[in-house]
Amino acid sequence: MVTIEKRKNVMWLNIGPHRGILRIGIYKEPSKNAITVQLEILKKALGSDKTNEMLTKLSKITGFQWISERIDLSKPFIWIYIKDAIAEEPDYNQTKKGLCKWILELNEALKH
Repeated sequence: MVTIEKRKNVMWLNIGPHRGILRIGIYKEPSKNAITVQLEILKKALGSDKTNEMLTKLSKITGFQWISERIDLSKPFIWIYIKDAIAEEPDYNQTKKGLCKWILELNEALKH
């Protein structure tokens, strides 16, 4: 089950018992808005190889290309300010479709 949980200014993507896999912080000052990927949660649930595979797939989605440069499975998480993640105006429908597909694939991977 995929759910979104709001904790103060941060939206958490939860998949099953895995809470906060992706976190998006939305603040009054837009320059502080950030995306965080919790690597430790993914590694614990999927192992290093599958985590790497899923992060590589995520990095192909518009707005998430930064992930490929920051993948370091020795870290508990990686993050970026949203203003630094997108160089050009994204196609929101394409990003939404790609992200939904990735979340569903991750949901399946976490079941195994």
